[in-house]
Amino acid sequence: MNTILPWAVVDPEGGLRWLGGTPGGDAQCQWNAQTISSLLINGESPLRAVSQPRWMYLPGSDKAEAGKPVQLHIDSTMDPAVVHRLGDMGHQAVLKASVGGVNRFAGRIGDCLYGLDDGRQEGVTIDSDR
Repeated sequence: MNTILPWAVVDPEGGLRWLGGTPGGDAQCQWNAQTISSLLINGESPLRAVSQPRWMYLPGSDKAEAGKPVQLHIDSTMDPAVVHRLGDMGHQAVLKASVGGVNRFAGRIGDCLYGLDDGRQEGVTIDSDR
């Protein structure tokens, strides 16, 4: 299991559009896919894509989780109707204060660069002239 998963989205006409990634863990692919889906499929703004409620399936590859029941951990800020529907579909939904998320996100609009941080994990995105 790789513990770092960066990603990039390139606009065919404009080159690099977005960069992002997580610091690692079993849910990194799930969190990044949720962010990229929000941007490309749902047309969400970068701020909305990086700050929306997250979910993740467990257990993962961590040996400490071996033999635990399959659960869908969901941010407690998720729409209650969505959580209820997932339960109706047979998922064992477990609400958590936070299940993590995409830690860093950088974007480009023309010649302007910007950075976002979802605030769910340690660290901060800063502005620098260098």
